[in-house]
Amino acid sequence: MAIKSEKIILAKKIINNWLSEKAKTGSFGSFYFSAAINGKSILTGGHDYLNNSFRLASVSKIFTIILLLKLEKEKNISLGDEVSKYLPFIKRKNLTLRDLMNHDSGIARDGQFAFWDDGIFPTKEDIGNLDKSAFKKLTSKFKYSNLGYALLGMAIEDVWKKPYLDGLNSEVLSPLGIKVSANGKGSVKGLFKKDGVIMADDNFNVDTNAFLPSLGIIISPEGLARLIEFISNSAKLKKFIGDRGVKEFFNKETNKFETWKNSKRNIFGRGGDFFGSSADIFFDPKNGISGALVSNVRRAELSAISDGILRTFYAIIDDRTFSGKTPFGNYEGIYRSGSFDLIIIGLKKGLLLFDPQANSPFRDGMIGEKNDKGELILQFSSSSAEMKEPLFFVKENDKTVLKLGSMRYIRVAKLID
Repeated sequence: MAIKSEKIILAKKIINNWLSEKAKTGSFGSFYFSAAINGKSILTGGHDYLNNSFRLASVSKIFTIILLLKLEKEKNISLGDEVSKYLPFIKRKNLTLRDLMNHDSGIARDGQFAFWDDGIFPTKEDIGNLDKSAFKKLTSKFKYSNLGYALLGMAIEDVWKKPYLDGLNSEVLSPLGIKVSANGKGSVKGLFKKDGVIMADDNFNVDTNAFLPSLGIIISPEGLARLIEFISNSAKLKKFIGDRGVKEFFNKETNKFETWKNSKRNIFGRGGDFFGSSADIFFDPKNGISGALVSNVRRAELSAISDGILRTFYAIIDDRTFSGKTPFGNYEGIYRSGSFDLIIIGLKKGLLLFDPQANSPFRDGMIGEKNDKGELILQFSSSSAEMKEPLFFVKENDKTVLKLGSMRYIRVAKLID
């Protein structure tokens, strides 16, 4: 899918200014997002992310899936192999690697471990010593399992004869210019209770041990951008995991990816939390688009931001009337009244106005367009009727002022590039 550069520029302008202003008054700190199309990065940005790294939480499972598909392409394994072939302590029959990868094994989410309460993650020895009931099929339906991916990591180590992280970096990521870490020091110092929830003021100290392949990967912003470029490049991905592997990777049954519900498009992905950190990743394989967002906020807040980025990006690439040279550039900026802020960005046929605290610039914002008389009119819906308000931009003491109904907004800053 080819996207005109002018659309990418507009999307980046809207998203970067929205998130920059939102971060100033919001409750979250550092975050980073990256999107790519056909192997080329098109959107990157965030807030307070330089020299930071981020936990991928359950998005870590993406690496384990890629490793499995690579090993199958190289005929070192088959996804139909029984798990007991690699892990003899698993006595259950007809439990395959594919069952674990697709969360169809029916085993408990976290086994018999309480690491979400105490921050202490089990070792491989701990898993090997589990009672066989821990691997019992509890349901024939989908049951998400972090333990299942810990087992997959152990199976991969059995094939490689080296630690999971060493193999991941040397065999897979090094050629891509990416290096990930676990950074765990075996310490839960820094964990504390807040409103009955375990948090972490330094969750990088938490060693995820055997659950690293499931939820323990730490990555830099640069590494994440390169990963997204790689996944969106079908030729490179195909060379790496093969035709069959690509079809498997972008099959929603794999890892039981969640579908983005706010679009008719086939967009799906995975998200996760880890003691106050969270991550989202999405794929649009039909159009060769992939993206990710990482942050130190909780998943509910991150999901709202992810949704806003997706809505903005697809609104622009799908609607010809939004992008193109704008005749309204003189009105752009950050505006402030006594009670509210507004971000105003020029479109091809009008202006986009939205509150920096909006969850989505387009869904929660408003568009002003010129009428037949050449007047800028803001049209929006209230609970009872369709409303129309004229937009008046005037100069007062060398400042640009927007008059909207009874409200008066003064431009206080320019947009960032």
